[in-house]
This record gives sequence, structure tokens and C-alpha cells, in this order.
Amino acid sequence: MSVLFTKNSFSVLCKADIIQTNTRNGGSRMNIVSSPDRVDAYLKEYRIAEFFSCDPVFTLRRYLPGEMLTSPFAQTRLLQFIVEGEVILYDMPNEDTVAEIETPAHKARMIGDAELFDPDFPTFFVEAKTEVYTLSLPLKEYRGKLLDDNTFLRYLCRGFTVKLAAATSPEYRLPLREQLVRYIESSDKDTPIRDMKHLAYLLHTSTRNLSRALNSLCEEGLLERSKKGVYLIRK
Repeated sequence: MSVLFTKNSFSVLCKADIIQTNTRNGGSRMNIVSSPDRVDAYLKEYRIAEFFSCDPVFTLRRYLPGEMLTSPFAQTRLLQFIVEGEVILYDMPNEDTVAEIETPAHKARMIGDAELFDPDFPTFFVEAKTEVYTLSLPLKEYRGKLLDDNTFLRYLCRGFTVKLAAATSPEYRLPLREQLVRYIESSDKDTPIRDMKHLAYLLHTSTRNLSRALNSLCEEGLLERSKKGVYLIRK
């Protein structure tokens, strides 16, 4: 299920899951996993305690594929370290453009770091691509402590450097048409495009916008429409 909003009126295309209670940036207790042993194991594996001078108490949280860790529709209440699973980080500059940001994979990626300084709504969507586990801290309780923690602030600056480099890369803010062309170029030319819902999900757009883009590529001669909802890639 998808809901279409326009960004100028505080809306973009998003999954209905974004506005469900259990996906509001960790606002619900439904995704808390009670497992002190796993928390200790993750802390040791990723040496997260070394990022702090203070001694924070972490909570383990679980997100299912498609659930949002952060969204521009809700304030970020948590600082989170991803300790297991994969996420997709993206922006939607307008209703038919998805700007997926490729950030280098690294252990214990931090989510909510920018919101530590600005408790307003986040800029980007962070969506669970697979089942994801995070170690989290409530920003309301820890904001003051973290802003006074020089060890943590130095670690934070290194992370911002990586994110800035990714956000300014040439791949950022590609229009839907260009993303679709790249998808076609990397696809098997003998395999028709037929699963519109799945492709729309991959490109983070609506089936309506995707159909529009596909028809446009047919007019340009890159695709051929064989029947309703099925497109052949021209060789």
C-alpha cells in the first residue's frame, strides 16, 4: 500500500508504514528486544563503548523490512547504531524523484546523529532493507551528556565527513527516468519488465509515476509495450 503526497504541501511519496505507530522512529515499544546478552555481545563486537566517555545504557531494537528508522514525517527520538542488517538511505526532492544515497558500508552505522543537534524533523528517509537490529539511546535523556562528551563528538565528526562525501557524490538526486534507464541497462535484455509493484518499490516511487516513465521510454524507443503492464527491452 502506498500513499501519495506532494512535497510542497509537506508530503512526498511514502509507504503507509511510515505513519503507523510501530514505525515512528522508535516511538513505540513494540520493536524493543529484551536481550541483555545480545546487547553486551554487540557492544563488544563493534567496540561501541569506545565512542563515549560517559557510560550510556543501550536498548536493542528490531525493524522488519520496509519499516522506517527515520522519516521526515516524525521527529527522531533515538540515536541508533545499526548492528545487524541493511538499510536504504534516501531523499525525495519531488514527487517523482528518489535520491538514494550510497553511503560506504561500515560497522555500527549511526542514525540520528544530525538530529542530536537539531531536534527538528530529519531530512532523509532511513528504511530497513532487511531485518535490522540497532542499539539505541533516547535523545531526550542523553542529548546533554553527548554534547559534553568530547570522545563522542570526535567520533561524530568523522561520521559526518563520510556522510557529506556520500551526499555530494554524482549519483545523488537522480531523476526517476535516469534511475529507470540505469535499471534497464543492468537488466537481462531477454527478460520483460512485468512486476510493476516490485519495480516501483525498488525505485521508491508509485506505480502511476513508474508507468508514466515507462511509457515515455517507449516513445523514445528504449522499450516496447507488448501488453498491459508488460514492457520489452529493445536490444
